[in-house]
Amino acid sequence: LARIGKVTPAAVWQPLTGPAWGYRRKARLSVRYVQAKERVLVGFRETYGRFVADMQECHVLDPRVAAQLSPLATLVHGLDARQTIPQIEVACGDDSCALVFRHLEPLGAEDLQKLRDFARGSGMIILLQPGGPDTMEALEPQLVELSFRLPDYGLELLFGPSDFIQVNAELNRLMIRRALAVLDPAADERVL
Repeated sequence: LARIGKVTPAAVWQPLTGPAWGYRRKARLSVRYVQAKERVLVGFRETYGRFVADMQECHVLDPRVAAQLSPLATLVHGLDARQTIPQIEVACGDDSCALVFRHLEPLGAEDLQKLRDFARGSGMIILLQPGGPDTMEALEPQLVELSFRLPDYGLELLFGPSDFIQVNAELNRLMIRRALAVLDPAADERVL
């Protein structure tokens, strides 16, 4: 701010911090079938993006999803389409999590049933995405409802699995609280 913008702040606040573990409610998990190992890997891409890290656990992911990493790998390995599912997007609200399976070829009836069984057993909402973002649809004809609450303000905000949200829910609440404190809106003003 001082060197480039020639601005000297009147005060510098301490950074806001949230939980270091189990906070990540949005993520894009890579999926790769490794024929040489006869295994499916579900995790994050390694540094140069070509390889998928062999993950059995992830301490930063929402615990509801982190607990599903190995079961997801087992699920995808059991699908006929295991070689044509490149990623699973994760979106978690306060009460539920959605998994969006990107697939490059149509899924057969047996694969669809295995996904339904996984959804029922895990409590996850499963969506399929055969193309771009506008092709996303729920596996089951159910309402895909994700939300997070802002208890300080009596608000519950709905969002879709592909919508942008801050990945750290607690830090998001702290940032909103800070922004509203600084804005200090009057009783008749609204904040978007």
